[in-house]
Amino acid sequence: MRGFFDGKILQIRDFYDNNYQAIAQEWQASAVDRQIVSLNVKYLRGDTAKEYLLYNLPEREWRRNNGTLRSKWQKKYTHTDSGGWWCGTVDVLAAASGIDKNSLWGCFKPSKPRLTGSGTRQKTLKYEHPPQAATEIFALRVSDKIWDDFAKHYQICRLGYRNFWHWVIANPEIPIVVTEGAKKAASLLSAGYVAIALPGIYNGYRQPKDSDNRRIGLPSLIPQLGVFAVSNRTIYFAFDQDVKRQAIKNVQIALKKTSKLLINRGCAVKIIRWSNNFKGVDDLLANQGQESFATAYNSALDFDFWNALIRRKLTYTPDLEINQPYLQDIHNFIPANTKIVAIKSAKGTGKTEAIAQLCYQAQKLGQKTLVLTHRIQLGEALCARFGVDYITQLKLSETQGIFGYGLCVDSLHPNSQANFNPEAWQDAIVIIDEVEQVLWHMLHSSTCQHNRVAILQSFESLITRVLASETGKIVISDADLTDISLDYLTSLGNEISPFVILNNYQPQTWQIYHYAEATPAGLVYNLVKAIARGEKVFICCSAQKQKSKWGTQNLAAYLKDKFPDRAILRIDSESTTDPQNPAFGIMSKLNKELVKYDIVITSPAIETGVSIDLQHHFNSVWGIGQGVQTCDSFRQALSRIRQAIPRHLWVAKKGLSKVGGGEVTPQGLVASQRKQTKLNIQMLLTVGSESLETNSCPKALKAWANRAAIVNAEMADYRTSVLAALTEEGHQIIAAESLQENEEKQTKTEVNNCREKIYNSYCDRIVQAEDIDEKKYRILQQKRQKSERERQQHRKAQLKYRYQISVTPELVKEDDRGLYAALLLRYYLTVGYQFLFAHTSRLLDDLLTSGEIQVFPPDFNQRLLLGKVQFLRKINLSAVLAPNRELRNSDADLIQLTQLVKAFAVEVRDLLGVSINSNASPIQVVRQLLAKLGLKLTVKRREGGWGKPIRVYQVAPPSKVSQEVINCWLSRDMETKAFVR
Repeated sequence: MRGFFDGKILQIRDFYDNNYQAIAQEWQASAVDRQIVSLNVKYLRGDTAKEYLLYNLPEREWRRNNGTLRSKWQKKYTHTDSGGWWCGTVDVLAAASGIDKNSLWGCFKPSKPRLTGSGTRQKTLKYEHPPQAATEIFALRVSDKIWDDFAKHYQICRLGYRNFWHWVIANPEIPIVVTEGAKKAASLLSAGYVAIALPGIYNGYRQPKDSDNRRIGLPSLIPQLGVFAVSNRTIYFAFDQDVKRQAIKNVQIALKKTSKLLINRGCAVKIIRWSNNFKGVDDLLANQGQESFATAYNSALDFDFWNALIRRKLTYTPDLEINQPYLQDIHNFIPANTKIVAIKSAKGTGKTEAIAQLCYQAQKLGQKTLVLTHRIQLGEALCARFGVDYITQLKLSETQGIFGYGLCVDSLHPNSQANFNPEAWQDAIVIIDEVEQVLWHMLHSSTCQHNRVAILQSFESLITRVLASETGKIVISDADLTDISLDYLTSLGNEISPFVILNNYQPQTWQIYHYAEATPAGLVYNLVKAIARGEKVFICCSAQKQKSKWGTQNLAAYLKDKFPDRAILRIDSESTTDPQNPAFGIMSKLNKELVKYDIVITSPAIETGVSIDLQHHFNSVWGIGQGVQTCDSFRQALSRIRQAIPRHLWVAKKGLSKVGGGEVTPQGLVASQRKQTKLNIQMLLTVGSESLETNSCPKALKAWANRAAIVNAEMADYRTSVLAALTEEGHQIIAAESLQENEEKQTKTEVNNCREKIYNSYCDRIVQAEDIDEKKYRILQQKRQKSERERQQHRKAQLKYRYQISVTPELVKEDDRGLYAALLLRYYLTVGYQFLFAHTSRLLDDLLTSGEIQVFPPDFNQRLLLGKVQFLRKINLSAVLAPNRELRNSDADLIQLTQLVKAFAVEVRDLLGVSINSNASPIQVVRQLLAKLGLKLTVKRREGGWGKPIRVYQVAPPSKVSQEVINCWLSRDMETKAFVR
């Protein structure tokens, strides 16, 4: 059905023939169907134009007794004597009641527009709207033929409806596109989309105000938009794709306010985006055709997702705006008294080198440099470029940290080996390259969890002291710099204004071949073909563990088996810290070493802060995004190779993790954490725990929530997020050809067989590893550089101390599948419940910092089992676990359990991370809850014959390993009154 515009110019023979012909050409240049033009657009001039505009005023106010216009209005609208076009609208309020009539409201575009304002504020008023008349929407008339085509497309009969809009209003299954301006609505209607237009982006709602222009009451949709805003209606927004920052900000504000009002009415809201090379939707349709808009329409973002993604923007006004391929000598433009320097520049434009210049200048003045990062290998590489030591190199260094040093934020507390003291660095220049990822690591990573409050307090104290000193300076940079990082840092320094450097240059873009299948098998198949024809390849993986089918270790083994004569290098956190591996210490000399290899396979260990500037060595980059990394991190990995060689990309549809309860708004995340914290505190107080301070780092919690909302939105639609961001960077996405079914199946089988072989071998080596005592285990736990033998010893000891049973291949595999968390919850829900409060007390001690009673809510709520167990007991899930219990959807207690779970659906999501569908059956609900305990349901039998058989379920017997562990834990706890840690 899509598309009515035939490109023909209207031939109208009347008094205004020539003028109307020009109008028709203008509208049809916006790809508007000629019938829509003739039904809605008039040529007006002189008094007629003025009368159309002044309809809402009392006639005596604008017309004299002799019928002529009063001089006030004659003067104001004298420009209408030159004529122009008028576009009216159907009265949709009348249409909703089955009455077919036009509204008197509309807009006039004069041929010679007037000027408003004065001086520098003077501007041309392109469109005129009736004064003192409430704005309406543009709902344009369409021909019967167009209406028929819409009815056919949506398979909804048009008989019995007075006009097109009566039909649309009465059928909420018809989606509507909302745009700005009548001509754009006409363009969309001509392209086959039901569309209405607002006269301005803010005109979809009204905000009551008092006589002093102060807001009173709540905003509401204008009535003409409200008639479309009914439950189950999908409404798309197609506002202009502006490039000016203030215009972008205004559009975002208008979209948020209007969308939330529509959502409150039960509508689903989606936001359409396209390249800002074409500002308006009519520009896109006229220049790129209907297929381009169809692509944008089909890729429209859900409002919550869009609302989260716009937080990824930087809206600070730049102090230095440039457009150059490489940042050079920017230190010459930064005022001496600047406290925060923020650099946003695309990947590969020399941000790190620009910072190195700042470090060099500081060192000449005797100012120390502190480099903060989130990965040790990255920190070592950055320190080498900045001319300072990394913290672990101080003892062997000739300079002994005279010029400063670098360290991971994990060590940013007084109890670390660094013995970090913020006071010692208040006059330093503090460098945070890739600041978005560094701060997120500090706020969320598991490696910081044990000392999170101490780290955050130390970091905030550092920033506050540096910003308050005379010479201290903070320098941050990121290709994806957002307001989130800057807001957090400036809030720690009494809202100091940063010096923002924005480089608009976009490096040469890539051709990206996207593989849309359910698995990366197609990508790996083509990867093998590329290597076979002689290509040298760089591969970016999301995982490295042996159990991962598409991780670094398995792909390295698979490709080595395929190409035994090729030089293959694996770069991940294990290979780079193993002194016996060729990747050991390679991060600081990648450009020198990688030329020795035909195939390089990398993990997220190499995702940021590394620039591989080799030219004409690698032929292609291959990326497998399984949803482990954030979208920014995965895109960063793809860009480590600076040369614009083809990229091949597979991305999972959904990410593998979520933060908190998965909320996509900062307010929702904070509210959820506070609710959980309050519940946990109440439970702790009932068992005699001392009061806790849960608001120790409020600014950090706000930054955590802002970033977590983005992560959750991206993880919910991971593939779309990655591809949308790559498209925004200007890269060309090309659909890769799908494999034949037999080719895909063969690749999956080969990769899986390889994985089974190396994984089984790995599990056997863990079991066979030498037993070590607790002292050596603690040493290995702190040791960063481990040989493969030491890693195996450490893993075996870890499993032994965690589970308290003999280590077997089955135990290794179950632990890799997440046995520990599920088993802890199951144990304390059932036989170990009597030890739950002692366990909680010890975990609480672990969370407390330096003897102070302070916790960071996200960590506190994640680790505490007390609330989870008490909730599962409240809904009586234990009854489901009774021996030989049979389960049916009709069981009264299961029905009651399901009702409780649905009534507390938000709490279930927040506490357990389980989203319950409102239509889920009792068995479906039970299955989801049991999965948190590592248990499954199995069908025992069917009852009721073949007509309507009733399935009877039972909890499947737990694995022998898990039952052995629970028995061992219980025996030990009964004996020692201890608890599992």
